[in-house]
Amino acid sequence: MNHSSARIRYFLLGFIVFIAVLFYYQSLKLPKAGYQLPRLLSGVILILVLIDIASTVFHKMSKGVDGVKDNNPIKDTKKRLLFFLISTSLYIFLMQPIGYFIITPIYLFITFLTLKSMKLRTNIIVTLGFTLFVYALFVRFLNLPVPMGFLG
Repeated sequence: MNHSSARIRYFLLGFIVFIAVLFYYQSLKLPKAGYQLPRLLSGVILILVLIDIASTVFHKMSKGVDGVKDNNPIKDTKKRLLFFLISTSLYIFLMQPIGYFIITPIYLFITFLTLKSMKLRTNIIVTLGFTLFVYALFVRFLNLPVPMGFLG
């Protein structure tokens, strides 16, 4: 990873942290019945960013700055940033009309698949597992509303 793409990568990670913090801040305005899901998602995003930063630092330490091989289908970091911004914007925009339990698995699956962050089987397991976990926790256990879209 050259110096320019590393700078763009860290900018992207910083931007993601900014969005997660903004998402959390906006959740403070929600009633008690509606703020848990946005706060959970903000926390998950922050944890994933920290894991990504730690992974990047570990790879640099173990292979050197120029030794990191990028197997990503989206070679250009600017294209990754653009993909992330567009897909996340669409996800947020479509959550209300389509519903959380339809748009979230689609968003996660396509994002993981496009960014090649995991194998296909792992992608499917993580996508379905996360969606089922959120359903069990928020809908069944805590009885909290989530955007149901045309299902509700």
